[in-house]
Amino acid sequence: MSNTPSRREFLQVVAGAASAGAIAVAKAAVNDWRALFDGKTTAG
Repeated sequence: MSNTPSRREFLQVVAGAASAGAIAVAKAAVNDWRALFDGKTTAG
């Protein structure tokens, strides 16, 4: 059991991955929203 990461280290890794994933999802959502908005404005 000594070679397993501690709970704090595990939570830090999970939090880091979650924040990175959230940032990636937010960037993708913003890009999709901009493309959708541009499409609506140009079509309208």
